[in-house]
Amino acid sequence: MTVACLIAPFLMLIRHDYFRKTSQIVQFGLAIMWLHTAYHIYLIRVIHSQPWQRMAIILGLISALTLLAAWVLENQRVKAWYA
Repeated sequence: MTVACLIAPFLMLIRHDYFRKTSQIVQFGLAIMWLHTAYHIYLIRVIHSQPWQRMAIILGLISALTLLAAWVLENQRVKAWYA
């Protein structure tokens, strides 16, 4: 997983639409993973009577930023660069 995260930004330098689409799919999956993680941490914190709101906001924003990064790849300039 670490190696994949280190290689991924360099794959974005290859000007082929396949890498743009693959990156979007991976980012969408990562956003879902962040929400899944937030849900499990929420359950643990509720069981232990600990506050969970700040964690939910932080991980929700991380998930939103991940989706925003995938959405940016739909920009016409980005599509033209990868075409």
